[in-house]
Amino acid sequence: MVRNPGGASSSPPWTARLPLLSDAAAFAARDGAAIAIDTNNPRYFTWRGAATALLSSGEHYGALLNLDFDYRAYLAALAADGFNLAQIFSGTYVEPDADLDNPPGSNIDGNTLSPRNNSYLSPWGIAKGSTKLNLTEYNSTYFERLVALAAAADERGVVLEVSLFCGYEVGHAAVWRASPFNPANNVQGVPVEPRQLYSLSAPAELLSVQMEAARRIVRALRPFDNVLVQLAFMPSALGSDEGRAWGRSLAAVVAAADPLRLLVAPAAWALPQPHADFVHRPTARPQTAARPVLADSWGTLCANDSIGAFGVYLGAYWGWLLGGGAGLYNVDFSYTIGHEAGTRRDNYTRVTPSGAAYRAMVRAAAGFARALPLGRLEPRTDWVSPPLPSLAPRATTAAGATAAGAKEMGGDGGDCDDVHATFVNDSRRLRRLRVRLPAGPCEAEWTDAATGATARGPPPTAPNGTAGGSGWRDLVVPQGGGVALACAIRCCAGGMGHGWWGHARTQDSRTRTVP
Repeated sequence: MVRNPGGASSSPPWTARLPLLSDAAAFAARDGAAIAIDTNNPRYFTWRGAATALLSSGEHYGALLNLDFDYRAYLAALAADGFNLAQIFSGTYVEPDADLDNPPGSNIDGNTLSPRNNSYLSPWGIAKGSTKLNLTEYNSTYFERLVALAAAADERGVVLEVSLFCGYEVGHAAVWRASPFNPANNVQGVPVEPRQLYSLSAPAELLSVQMEAARRIVRALRPFDNVLVQLAFMPSALGSDEGRAWGRSLAAVVAAADPLRLLVAPAAWALPQPHADFVHRPTARPQTAARPVLADSWGTLCANDSIGAFGVYLGAYWGWLLGGGAGLYNVDFSYTIGHEAGTRRDNYTRVTPSGAAYRAMVRAAAGFARALPLGRLEPRTDWVSPPLPSLAPRATTAAGATAAGAKEMGGDGGDCDDVHATFVNDSRRLRRLRVRLPAGPCEAEWTDAATGATARGPPPTAPNGTAGGSGWRDLVVPQGGGVALACAIRCCAGGMGHGWWGHARTQDSRTRTVP
């Protein structure tokens, strides 16, 4: 693949649009505070005035570096589905023209990380009179596209997670041959072994290139409130002491470039606050985490040999969300060149869950999460029997829920103290739940986890048939519809309002009108 249309410049034109003279001016350009960890409930993010979970089914990280990919059509498709997360690689990593390391018959012909026809866009420019990159010259076309992509995501209410570096090339020779850092691909020709690439044992010249590229990318994104910066996508490749030291050095550079930006990094790197200790491949379930935890379809959430089974993956996805996960990004190979709205149909499901049926499930989960007052909830199973993936009011806030909390759920600001949520993976085997709820009438709204269809079920009732007493009640699981069901329960001491769930599911003031 021939790299990098566009030129290089020591003072590229994009710098004129960046508020470099004043940090205060740069941050004022943001629409409110940038996405951050919620201070009241640090299990979740806070963004544009609300506790937020990030849920999406998106392309294979190439929307920025692949010039053939129409990112505007892609972001419009995400927003139309109610998804609020897109993950992109920065361009410091690229994959070969022909994808690799996949089982026979499952080659990813539409891999957006494998740009073709001179369409690879990196942060660096082509050296004059050469076909190689010059790692000290920066590409104005790249930064223009980066800023435009962030702005397009911002307009559509989509958080952009930018992965500065990957790590996959460390153990994969075919990818290393395509790497910008391979001495065969740049005019600097600095000798380096793949195992050195993301460690302080790398040559000083290469370390300087990495840190400067990160600094420029982060500074270009300073005006945007919808950006997370992931330091490295595959920290498992960087798990040595030298790798962790490299990560801390990179974090210091990024924090200096944008002190308020939230960084995505593994807990093993022991970064100082306010950096997040989460990655897309967590090693623990979210119930045990004190900070936001995201997952993706490659990692702990679901083993690769089971992702083709829709029911297995559906249960894992919803179980993660109702278990307190702050978000999930499903890699969906139906988004490819010419199919930026996710319309490609072939054998991509062998690689990772993809296509309209999977997106319907993610769309259902996203709508369900939008309707919950996440800032007041935590994963708890002490209120439901049998114990299922469930959210309930936090112990520190359950007694002090406010009228504002009720309004967050679309209610009338009355005495609506409690919202609980749980997930039943197979309603054919579980016909009834026991739930412990506060005094007052309660409503139960059931969501088909596969389609998002909702229906109000019978209210939870005490053994004596009453509906308003505190303590354990029986909750009938609907039959005859979807197999996997999510349930949201609201209890109001002062009586129930009407239409709270449907209203809350459809309200999202964070998405702007796009001309």
